[in-house]
Amino acid sequence: GRDERLLLHFNGHGVPRPTVNGEVWLFNRTFTQYHPVSILDLLSWLGTPCVLVFDCHNAGRLNEALAAMGRAGEAAPKVGHDVIVLSACAAHEELPTSPELPADLFTACLTSPLRVALSFVRRDGLVALPDELLERVPGSPSERRTPAGE
Repeated sequence: GRDERLLLHFNGHGVPRPTVNGEVWLFNRTFTQYHPVSILDLLSWLGTPCVLVFDCHNAGRLNEALAAMGRAGEAAPKVGHDVIVLSACAAHEELPTSPELPADLFTACLTSPLRVALSFVRRDGLVALPDELLERVPGSPSERRTPAGE
């Protein structure tokens, strides 16, 4: 439906970082080479309303490209209304890394917040939790009324 909001989740781990021009790197059709694709082109293909999730180093570069589009006076979708953007870090930042936490920490916070919160309090020594407890959070992400699907 036209009133539905489309979600684009860019998990850019292991690919080149977004460019300062607001481009992400995607594989070609044969999966042999990366090619830069402008976030503005992606947005025009997606249409609005949409949600953009950028889980990659320097994700804020993509936010800056979207903001520049609005300042340039183009007939741009309104970020915050037509386009909701969730970015893992600022334009100059790298993603945090820790062997105790998932590599895609931002995505994990969005998809399984209880497990990530328990991992943090355990890692920081605030609570003593056995490993198997983290794996046995009841329910599933698709069941919203369960702890795992909160």
